[in-house]
Amino acid sequence: MRKSIFVISLFFCSFNTLAKVDIHFSKVQFYLNGQARTDAFEVSNQGNELAHCSLGLSHFQVLEDGVMKRIEDGVDGAYNPANKLVRYSPRNVKVPPQSAQTVRISFRRLPKLQDGEYVSFLTVECDNGSIVRDGPRLKHNLPVIIRHGDINVNNEITSAKLMTKDGVNYVEIIHERLVDSTSSIIGNYIIIGKDSGDTYATLNSSKIYSPAKFKKITLQFKDNVTEPLQVKFTMEPKLGDEVVIVDVTD
Repeated sequence: MRKSIFVISLFFCSFNTLAKVDIHFSKVQFYLNGQARTDAFEVSNQGNELAHCSLGLSHFQVLEDGVMKRIEDGVDGAYNPANKLVRYSPRNVKVPPQSAQTVRISFRRLPKLQDGEYVSFLTVECDNGSIVRDGPRLKHNLPVIIRHGDINVNNEITSAKLMTKDGVNYVEIIHERLVDSTSSIIGNYIIIGKDSGDTYATLNSSKIYSPAKFKKITLQFKDNVTEPLQVKFTMEPKLGDEVVIVDVTD
């Protein structure tokens, strides 16, 4: 068991909803704890029209194999939603061309909050504000993960197999959240040569959300394999120092 920290994890992302509105986010993830419960990020518009953005919370049902299904309304089916714990402002943002606006995020700790992990998704939707739009109003879902109290992070890579298809090599990984784990598994994968230490493939910021039991992960590479391979998984540094290394089998 380890004393947890709070994390709001934002994928790095940018999207061009219309040709003249080009939205980017300044930070990819936020770590909050009892001593640092607030943070902020910038929504910047690198286009040449005023961007109108709205923010809200969305939720997903996480299946046993890690597949996620959107919940269209409310939180029924979501595992430990964080909608009552996370605060953000403003809810609506207007971003002039070649400018940025700040969005502030905070963790609201409720009385008698049970230890555990709570997840919601910050949804950002942007367009140029026109009544008749030339394209879709695109939305981007940014994961919000709040950890409170003691968290048990327990996981195991149970399979790592080397395969080849159409001349492309890939390693298929089965990564499991063990039954006593009370958190999502967040971190980076790397395929390395056991003898040379060379890097064959990488995957960063991979997430296996609770309550999934496992996730199948595929890393492709074109290099010829002339040595034994290993998979190395490193937990997100501010969430822990766990490292898992397993041999790749044929």
